[in-house]
Amino acid sequence: MSDPKARATCSERKGTTARGPAQGSSETQQGQGPSLQFTASIPTPSPVDLGGDSATNWKFFLSQWQDFKKATGLESQSEATRLLQNLDISDGEREHEEALLARLTEYFEPQRNVIYERFLFFSAVQEESETSSEYVVRLRKLASSCDFAPLTTELIRDRLVLGVHDKDVQRKLLSNRNLTLAIAMDVCRTAEMTNAQVLKISTSQDQDGIEAVHQARRIDFRRSPNRFARVPKELCTYCGNGKHSDKGKCPALGAICYRCQRKNHFARVCKQQLAKRLHSVQGNNNSEDDQSISNVMQLTTWEQKRGRWLTEISVRTTQRRHRKLRVQLDTGATCNVISLNDYKRISDRQDIKLAPTKCQLKCYNGSIIVPKGSAAMRCSYGNKEAKLNFQVVDLDQPPLLSGHACQRLGLLTVHAQLCSIRTEPRIKTCPMDKKQLLTEFQDVFTGLGLMQGDYHIEVDPSITPVQHLPRRVPVALQAELRQKIDQLVAKGVLAKVIEPTDWISNMVIVKRKQKLRLCIDPRDLNKALKRSRYQIPTIEEMLPRLSNAKIFSVLDAKDGFWQVRLDDQSSKLTTFWTPFGRYRWLRMPFGISTAPEEYQRRIHEVVEGLDGVEVIADDILVYGRGNTRSEAAEDHDKNLRALMRRARERNVKFNKDKLRLQLDQVQYMGHLLTASGVRPDPDKVRAIEAMPKPCNPQQVRSLLGCVTYLAKFLPNLSQISETL
Repeated sequence: MSDPKARATCSERKGTTARGPAQGSSETQQGQGPSLQFTASIPTPSPVDLGGDSATNWKFFLSQWQDFKKATGLESQSEATRLLQNLDISDGEREHEEALLARLTEYFEPQRNVIYERFLFFSAVQEESETSSEYVVRLRKLASSCDFAPLTTELIRDRLVLGVHDKDVQRKLLSNRNLTLAIAMDVCRTAEMTNAQVLKISTSQDQDGIEAVHQARRIDFRRSPNRFARVPKELCTYCGNGKHSDKGKCPALGAICYRCQRKNHFARVCKQQLAKRLHSVQGNNNSEDDQSISNVMQLTTWEQKRGRWLTEISVRTTQRRHRKLRVQLDTGATCNVISLNDYKRISDRQDIKLAPTKCQLKCYNGSIIVPKGSAAMRCSYGNKEAKLNFQVVDLDQPPLLSGHACQRLGLLTVHAQLCSIRTEPRIKTCPMDKKQLLTEFQDVFTGLGLMQGDYHIEVDPSITPVQHLPRRVPVALQAELRQKIDQLVAKGVLAKVIEPTDWISNMVIVKRKQKLRLCIDPRDLNKALKRSRYQIPTIEEMLPRLSNAKIFSVLDAKDGFWQVRLDDQSSKLTTFWTPFGRYRWLRMPFGISTAPEEYQRRIHEVVEGLDGVEVIADDILVYGRGNTRSEAAEDHDKNLRALMRRARERNVKFNKDKLRLQLDQVQYMGHLLTASGVRPDPDKVRAIEAMPKPCNPQQVRSLLGCVTYLAKFLPNLSQISETL
């Protein structure tokens, strides 16, 4: 089979070299089929290059051919161009140029694997040296082969968010719910521009706990005629390499230091690792050719803002003159250091000789400082005097006094006698789960509690006692009722009465969850009781104290009222009828008007002084505060343990079946408490939504009563309910 490219090229060249007939020639005028006419000045397309990227070469030839076809008028010719006679095509396709070109395209272009193209797209991440604009251009090029159709823009946006290398920018993009590709590009470009500007801004900031750092210039003793001549060598303070002409090309741009976790510098130049003190290094450097100092760190103190350890000592010269010298105490230094300027000021008449020294000063970060020499000075402080040797350096900083020198001058006292060391074992407070809590404080969740002190019910003597007639109990409930009464007698909650009593009330039976609950109907008794008033807290009073709370637990006092014991006189007031005789309550019963306030007062006394504990009725809320969830969990567990220990001391019992422990949000008193604030209880909202449409004033009042409880969440409630 012959080469189709050769045939196409041959056909094109024949058409190009053919000269069109003269205007008005007989061939055209005689009505014969139209012939191909070419303009001699229009170049023919270049031959298809089958070497290298054949698909790209074919696209280039195809583009040239389309232009050539339009320019020469081939589109208007009715005669089909026969270009590829040796291709396996039908006779009908041979008469149409589009079919021929499609055959060539199929021949030259390899088959695309859409799955693989999409794999390349979804695997593309931003390179370190690649801007966001360049990254998006690369994504667009990859997406062009993926057949994404109308989803192309959205998928490029998603890949940009997932593939961007700056995690701060990624968080910002993810937080935008209405993110588009244009917005994402704007955020990325703004972040890149900001990082570039930060690098170009050179500011000196004093920081607590960090030695000030100044880059000293390199000293090369081998080439300098002057031993102390300085050869400048500027380094980038962000990456530690040579100075950049364009700070935007610094490799530290966008990088995160693993020492301080800040951006735009490498750890090797991080200020938090720089020297805070000097150490002397004794050495024998016989060759000055090998001595060079690079990146010498100039030292100040690490407590610049909180005050330095500075004091003033006296230096006596050989002329018996005294000079005052303000020094910095550095107990970590192993030698004394003085600047060249301070040395010249003290020894203005050269009466303190500068001796040569082989000592080198090594900074904490490993940098080396070569002193100008050493000087012996007789120093005094108070009544202490000592001859100290100072290393003279060419740095404009306060003199440093070593720890040994501080001891000799009485500036430092070391108490070396060790008495004892005792370590307290750290109590593991987090996490606290339900199983661990019930195991550690099993006694607090077992049995019936008993608060301290008996309760005496005050009665108005002017009111006549009432003895109600007994009510009949259905026969179907009597067996279960008898069993319940016997249980309460065994627990010490009820006692049988055989002697006369002034007050006799009726019994009320409530069947709840297949269990009987007993209380009395003390309507007449309540009229005679004197209430000892006590303010019951509300949820609104408690909410401000829950600021920054993130972890919550709710505990329920087990049979809360029954944990308060009645004295004998008060117990007889609670006598009630049963089918099996009269009984009286030994513990405070449900139903009497003074019970809620008395219980609230006693439970407040139990939790008084405990942090992170709130009580309304028999529901106890424990919460933990902190800037993070782990801090809040630790604070919560500490508060919960304190409550458990207090409950153990006061013999208060909790219901383990109603325990809700370590929750991020909890339902409490008709509200939903969360780390982000308080919300209406969803159960309350559903109950209001399920209420029937009010048809009379009583139903309207009932609806408004339920809605008003959540009025804080309804800013326009009065206007909305005005029509009702």
